[in-house]
Amino acid sequence: MFLPTLPHACAEAAAISRFSRSFHENLRPCLAEFLGTFYLFFAGIAAILSTTPAVGAAGSGLVGIALAHGLALSIAVNVFGGESGAHFNPAVTSGFLVTGRIKPGLAAAYVLAQLLGATTAAGVCRVLFPPEAVSAATLGLPLPAHWATTNVVLLGEFIMTFLLMTSIYGTAVDERGKAMKIGGFGIGLTVAFDILRGRRRHGRVDEPGTIVRPRARDDALGVALGVLGRADCRRLCRSMALSARGTRDG
Repeated sequence: MFLPTLPHACAEAAAISRFSRSFHENLRPCLAEFLGTFYLFFAGIAAILSTTPAVGAAGSGLVGIALAHGLALSIAVNVFGGESGAHFNPAVTSGFLVTGRIKPGLAAAYVLAQLLGATTAAGVCRVLFPPEAVSAATLGLPLPAHWATTNVVLLGEFIMTFLLMTSIYGTAVDERGKAMKIGGFGIGLTVAFDILRGRRRHGRVDEPGTIVRPRARDDALGVALGVLGRADCRRLCRSMALSARGTRDG
């Protein structure tokens, strides 16, 4: 009968410890990103499909769609924020990456988890709703209005992504904002008013994951807009912080 030596047993214990630490540091946050993104997209897609005539009810229109997204995101941020930071959006993860708040490997895993969460939610909604509703609403794909030019769409996306990133960093990242205790609620409301403002015009894609509901397309553009919006947001927050510091010093 093989009896492990003390060094061998210590090595096994160290390996188990490393695996446990890796699980808590990587797999659990990625699972939280998957589930949180599923929260958001399942509620959002279902609300959109519920407004189609094929479902047999008029639904609650654009307001209902906006509230479904906003409330689902608020809940998801508060449920999973302590585990993963509650990105639920490749643009947010890209912003955290360029500012050094997340390692490249974990950022890539986050984006993959987010895309899988959005795709899974789309698949579940495709099963739950009649094909006519899925076809009429293109499974919730946010397409720009026919009159919206490329410049109009890009400008609208930049502004809405900037507002979203400002809300995220102001309420959930900045330590002074955390003291206000509204994190997920403030972020969810921003998504809600972004939808009310922009869905009829540009399709509102400040959540790049929305475009993988039925298929992946233009994701690089959505992420780039998020990074650009985050860069401007960072300069704004830095300017505000320096101004506040000067006021205190004075």
